[in-house]
Amino acid sequence: MNICLDNIVFNLQKAGGISVYWSNISQRLLSCSQNVTFIEQENANTNIFRKDLLIPPTLLINDRRWPRSLSRYLSPAVSLAPGTIFHSSYYRTHSAPRTVNIITVYDFTYERFRSGLACFIHHSQKKHAIQKADGIISISNSTKKDLLDSFPDTSVNKIKTIYLSASEDYRRIGATEAISSEFDGLLGKNVILFVGDRSGYKNFDIAVETARRVKDSTLVAVGGKPFTSDEQARVDAAMEGRFRHFAKLDNDRLNQLYNLALCLLYPSSYEGFGIPVLEAMQAGCPVVATNCSSLPEVCGDAGLMVTEISPKSFAEKIGQLANPTFRDEVVQRGLQQSAKFSWDHTFSETIEFYKAIHAQKCGLLP
Repeated sequence: MNICLDNIVFNLQKAGGISVYWSNISQRLLSCSQNVTFIEQENANTNIFRKDLLIPPTLLINDRRWPRSLSRYLSPAVSLAPGTIFHSSYYRTHSAPRTVNIITVYDFTYERFRSGLACFIHHSQKKHAIQKADGIISISNSTKKDLLDSFPDTSVNKIKTIYLSASEDYRRIGATEAISSEFDGLLGKNVILFVGDRSGYKNFDIAVETARRVKDSTLVAVGGKPFTSDEQARVDAAMEGRFRHFAKLDNDRLNQLYNLALCLLYPSSYEGFGIPVLEAMQAGCPVVATNCSSLPEVCGDAGLMVTEISPKSFAEKIGQLANPTFRDEVVQRGLQQSAKFSWDHTFSETIEFYKAIHAQKCGLLP
């Protein structure tokens, strides 16, 4: 069974959850005996996860040299052997009739939170990919439901939910392990951690107001775009100096923050999966999150879930963690829940799905 992975996502983002997923699938394919090739453009190495992938040049097929704004929507102009599995990282399909097209559907954020031409183009591409695909991987049951709600004519038999995971770098740190000196000012503080993008539905403003309500708390944001002057002014006014922002952290340093934090606050209104939630639980950090979309699937009974997205509701949940016995119980539930996920499991389920769809389309035994 020949497999061709489409690395277009490495040209669309420098980092992000999809890149994490794609690099993990790619690395495991490279490590096993599968016949795999990769389609990508020359500037894919600007992605931080692609830089860590050691793909032999003999396995690389150059994508067409169109501008990124066009190539992301065009079928790759390369020939593939009949029956080849073509799995795109971001909603592209191969036009050859005997190619086995697989796509992964991540979420419906464009449809829910965007409008205008950008939303129309994205939705049209996603619709075409879903219709053309022989097999569809959904990263959560919530995303699968959204897919079927948006495209009710899609056959449920060609959709499989395969959960994502988090790096093994996220773990509990022993008492003897060093914490980076850049975090010295956070030791012993009630750190409320916010990880990821801060725009729109991520509800960063609600996180700020929540932290303001929690006595003696320090809000720490990780990632996202640089703060604008207006955004910084609002945070400074609310938190009165009890705020830090780390633009970029590697896994080791982010793991340290999870370990020293009181909790991860994840007030997002919508997620296709929510990798930071899983990272936090693996590291023994309690999660306070919204009880919507995919987050209940990831958190299980370990998260402190809020139905009403409001600072008052989140602050009340965080307040429960002041009880050390209760917090320890939440930590243990998080460790047990996070153990249900692994990239090895994600990969093995993906390979089995490839084989099943390949057999259906090609009439071959897996």
